[in-house]
Amino acid sequence: MPINNLPSQPTSFVGREKELAEIAQLLVDPNCRLLTLVGSGGIGKTRLALQVAIGQQPHFADGVAFVPLASVGSPDLLTTAIASTLEISFYGSEEPHIQLMRYLHEKQMLLVMDNFEHILGGVGLVSELLQAAPGLKILSTSRERLNLQEEWAYVLDGLSYPTDSSPDSLANYSAVQLFVQRARQVNNHFSLEGNAQAVRAICRYVEGMPLGLELAASWLRVMSCKQIESQMASSLDFLTTPLRNIPNRHRSLRAVFDQSWRLLSGDEQAVLMKLSVFRGGFDLEAAEQVAGASLPLLASLADKSLIRVNASGRYDLHELLRQYAADQLLDAGMRATTIHRHIDYFLKLAEQMEFHLFGRDQIAWFDRLESELDNLRAALARSDESEIGLRLAAALGWFWIERTHWKEGRTWLEQMLAANPDAPTSLRAKALHTTAALAGMLDDIQHAQTLGKQALALAHATNDRWNMAWALSHLGINPQSNPADHSIALLEESLALFREIEDSMGMTHALIRLSSSVIDKCNYAYARQLLEEAATHAHQAGDHITIGWVTNYIGWNYWQEDYNFEQATNYFENSLSLFREI
Repeated sequence: MPINNLPSQPTSFVGREKELAEIAQLLVDPNCRLLTLVGSGGIGKTRLALQVAIGQQPHFADGVAFVPLASVGSPDLLTTAIASTLEISFYGSEEPHIQLMRYLHEKQMLLVMDNFEHILGGVGLVSELLQAAPGLKILSTSRERLNLQEEWAYVLDGLSYPTDSSPDSLANYSAVQLFVQRARQVNNHFSLEGNAQAVRAICRYVEGMPLGLELAASWLRVMSCKQIESQMASSLDFLTTPLRNIPNRHRSLRAVFDQSWRLLSGDEQAVLMKLSVFRGGFDLEAAEQVAGASLPLLASLADKSLIRVNASGRYDLHELLRQYAADQLLDAGMRATTIHRHIDYFLKLAEQMEFHLFGRDQIAWFDRLESELDNLRAALARSDESEIGLRLAAALGWFWIERTHWKEGRTWLEQMLAANPDAPTSLRAKALHTTAALAGMLDDIQHAQTLGKQALALAHATNDRWNMAWALSHLGINPQSNPADHSIALLEESLALFREIEDSMGMTHALIRLSSSVIDKCNYAYARQLLEEAATHAHQAGDHITIGWVTNYIGWNYWQEDYNFEQATNYFENSLSLFREI
């Protein structure tokens, strides 16, 4: 008789259609004899493995056997655990694992070995069994890869869940379906109607983690969806269950994470808790500088399903695990030091970007800062409105401008300026004229002029020609509040200062801005001269953004000067092509 000891499940299986199909396809492959479902605790590995096993029963003549390993206390007991499942008795003095291999030798069987992560010292037996029994396949579940040559790994994430921009109906997402089913077990009148926003937030908060969804739904016996959402945001310990027939390791998310934490080395624990200070992910360099993480340590944490790696090579943590690790960091007394290193790293990154504002790698730097935007926001928020926060907000000025984060950049700068009235004059002048530029882009022209004049006054007081030049440039770019002649005078003064201090980027921007005012005064020959010089600087620097703007203004000059629409259109199209490219 084929063995079939798959345990029945008290609740229905939801979703995972794609995963079921992909895993079934892998098991058909004769080269795939050991397949490990790898994922964090609570992600649904066991339920998926059981559902896969049900579908595999017709394909294995000698059956499908489920080997629970959660209660196996030592790798030395693995042979006994498998034998117990297969109802094998050992006789005589021959080694039990030899008898087990002999039993399996001619079997066509699938062994489902569940929760392998805490007895990884026994993986050698898995290799021996596969060599001894050519008709055997093993489907294992583990929080950590087994790291055997025979292993094929299938990394499991949460159920599909809706984001803010998801166009589909909520009911189309597996995470929502699971939450609704479990909710109706607790409250049979539960409906998405009136609860859609809170359910969406709950699913996003746990990132589709099945255990998190089930624990959250269990609270509907005493709370509303909105209250559950609020409690989840305030405490990881909220996600618990009163159900008596749930294993202790799954009775709360903290218990799930405690189990994973205990399996880590001291170095792994230290790195993981420091990584909790990041927001929106991190790259290898940031992890090394802030958390002291080496590549082997990151790889080990990824193997243990504690950090994730995306296609671009960035790492991140599940939000709930990040909260758990943050608690460990606080308990270890290392939070303040780690946060200081985080702020320092991103301040240096932003200030380093300023050296690449006018050149060929400008776009790459803006892209890098865009990918780190959540970390930059966290660093600003954690700076406690100190001078460091003002330095960071001001260093990001051109990033705020070019990536159109105008309102956010202005808000941070104004907040930091108000908190740092005694900051160094040069820093306040830089922050003021940067804020002026952002205010102007938001059409708050009068306030932009006020800020620009304050910046100019501070720069004049200390003969700070760089800040004087930029303040004049920002003041001159707003002709709505200046007569055209006055704008031209301001911009010509700015250009003269930039020439004096040999600032190519400043010169180029002043030339472009001055050309705009000159075109408005119908002085097209002068404008053409200014734009030709700006084009030379921009091409020498390889700054494609600036080249795009110069090209655009040259087209505008042709349009205004002699209504040469064909020539103007060519420049406009070239400019548009450049902007699309970058």
